[in-house]
Amino acid sequence: SRPIKPKARGVHINGAWPQRPGYPNEEKDEIVNDRAHQARFGSSVFLMKAWVKVPGSSGNLASGFDVAAAALHVHFELEIEVVNSIRGDPIDLKNMVIALSYPILRRAFPKSGFRWKMINGIPMGKGLGSSAAARLGALAAARLLALSEEPSLAVVRETAHLEGHRDNAAASWKGGLALTWETPQGVEVSSWKMPADLKAIVCIPELTLSTGKARRVLPRQVSREDAVFNLSRQGALLSAIRKRQYHW
Repeated sequence: SRPIKPKARGVHINGAWPQRPGYPNEEKDEIVNDRAHQARFGSSVFLMKAWVKVPGSSGNLASGFDVAAAALHVHFELEIEVVNSIRGDPIDLKNMVIALSYPILRRAFPKSGFRWKMINGIPMGKGLGSSAAARLGALAAARLLALSEEPSLAVVRETAHLEGHRDNAAASWKGGLALTWETPQGVEVSSWKMPADLKAIVCIPELTLSTGKARRVLPRQVSREDAVFNLSRQGALLSAIRKRQYHW
């Protein structure tokens, strides 16, 4: 087990443009996840390179199954560059990040090649939202390059659809403690920053287990008593965090 700061901000993205006034210096930027700093962008110009840094997350927070997650200070970083030459290594479509971003890039730049650089600081298969962060980063960076489109709720909704659940994607996008719910238009997200005095203790098992396999052992129905109990505990968790009252 090791302590991890639970106050990561949401997705951080940058393109190959001069920094505009007020854009944070990444080496000095320690901005926490308040709403004014969920993400930062440059001006809308034609890009040849995009970089994105996405926090991992702990989903199913307390009894908030599929609806509550907290972003953590572990990150997936991705850089995608558009290059003039199409010569190079074959496209590895078995790589999830490349498979998601390549079709978007190819439609926008049919005569160009692409270069991907990835640094994954999120343990894979350990329940820390590694796949959600990778998918969110791939879609955000590719759309920024191909469409000059800043990450929006549409990216979260697509990531949630691919994941089969939405809580990790929401926390990685917004930062802090994220809550999600479904509407006729799709997933909606709300978040607020975690108290600075809280730390996450992450116990990472030796066993690697996919989310899909883990979810298949869950019962499809629970009793009304269990549902009410879980809802009450979720309310208690949110109250404790907002009031900073951690002991009852």
